[in-house]
Amino acid sequence: MENWLEDYYTLLEQKKKDISISDFRFYNIGRLPLLAAKTSELSQSCHRCRANLKELQVLAEKLPECLEDLKQRREFEHHKNLVENHLRQEHAIRPAHYYYAKYTLIGAVSGIVAGSIISFIIYDEFNVNLPFIFFALGLITGQLMGRRADRIRYKHKRQI
Repeated sequence: MENWLEDYYTLLEQKKKDISISDFRFYNIGRLPLLAAKTSELSQSCHRCRANLKELQVLAEKLPECLEDLKQRREFEHHKNLVENHLRQEHAIRPAHYYYAKYTLIGAVSGIVAGSIISFIIYDEFNVNLPFIFFALGLITGQLMGRRADRIRYKHKRQI
């Protein structure tokens, strides 16, 4: 499978020359090598990953042409999303900084809610300062917890 991965990388490099930089960024084509590497790694034990290797190969071969036509572009996005969804659902693989973003949002929202509730309990009216303080505390706590969760995922190779 390592030969397949090297061939895939060279094919993508060749096809990348025919793609504009804005299309490369917009359609997140830089994620294809990461998907291919993780799928190749998991293809030893998963039959769906073996099938996804063939889909990724076809996507790479048709890459510049499929970005020109709307129907082919949708099909490209659909197949790429199928591969990503399989990795996420069956193998619990998440993108980098997934938990950082998720826990930061949860911490910020819970901080505002907790600060508002405590403000009503203590002052019998809404005080703006307390929710801001709890927002900052929740934000920092969420970032720390998310960074820790992402680090654990990275250590166990469950991150793209």
